[in-house]
Amino acid sequence: MAQSDQAEPAFTRATNLAPNVALYWLDLGDCLVANAELGGARSAYVRACTLSPGDSDALSRYGGFLVTYGSAADRQTAQTVLRKAISIDKDDDYAWYQMGRLLLSEGATSP
Repeated sequence: MAQSDQAEPAFTRATNLAPNVALYWLDLGDCLVANAELGGARSAYVRACTLSPGDSDALSRYGGFLVTYGSAADRQTAQTVLRKAISIDKDDDYAWYQMGRLLLSEGATSP
């Protein structure tokens, strides 16, 4: 059994016990990505962003998920989410990195 398979029940339990803690939802999302449960991961990231809309880490992690696993239709959402993360924290290196990946995949070279 993979470590992420073992971790998933713990993260799920944490979100059940404290459903309003965005960090728990973010970590559950990361775990679900590792377990290739992308629908559940998306839901977990959305929940984290809903709980903490001003958290650049939550936004950049969700944006990164959309850049990596989202469909072509998700690209605009990814850009919106990443721009919001950057507006909150201009030094959020992960948000800038994901924005670069997104723009490069679209053929653009600057935000």
